[in-house]
Amino acid sequence: SLEILSRPEGETETNRPGVSANPEGARKNDVARILTRSRVICFASDEVVSASGEGEKDFYFILKGRAELFVDGKPFAVYESGKTLGGPGFPLQMGSGRPLVKARSSLVLLAIPRTLYKKFHVPEIHHEFYKIGRNYDGESRERLLAAIAD
Repeated sequence: SLEILSRPEGETETNRPGVSANPEGARKNDVARILTRSRVICFASDEVVSASGEGEKDFYFILKGRAELFVDGKPFAVYESGKTLGGPGFPLQMGSGRPLVKARSSLVLLAIPRTLYKKFHVPEIHHEFYKIGRNYDGESRERLLAAIAD
């Protein structure tokens, strides 16, 4: 599974550069900004999600379903709802042979531009995306944005 990056020593949610004293509100704002720049992509079971990993502009948060990573044609890992594909530490970024990601069920991904990963501290707001995925039922991005405003 993807290793979630830890916060630097001594840094808390509220003293992190650029974060207000209201961490709950700050997280929702970050999630809203990410959602406005992301897209929802659906794949059928056994459909190829990614075949290279090189130069990928996005990383993916699994809203629903399962994906399997193959390296050099051999099964490597299975990722389920709530996990990310393609973020820092993901095997595709580590030069591990020829990667292939396939949907192992009906799969719904939130494609997030890679440039937003550190800018919005995605590891720290991962739980917010997990909550969105847990309640995802085919909603549009606009409905996802409205859901986090509640």
